[in-house]
Amino acid sequence: MIDNPQISAVLANVKARERELDKEAGQLRSRIEDLTAHLGEPDAENENLAHHPQAPPCHPPT
Repeated sequence: MIDNPQISAVLANVKARERELDKEAGQLRSRIEDLTAHLGEPDAENENLAHHPQAPPCHPPT
């Protein structure tokens, strides 16, 4: 380690911030993966509807 206490303190702060940023980056990657997975859901639903069309809802006469 470095003998200068001021430099050691700055280095410790930089390392702590780096750990925080790594954690945030991991959380962002996870969120991006979740959102990316959801992007395919409308396509899958459209594909499902194309193969299994539903009758329009029946409304009673008014």
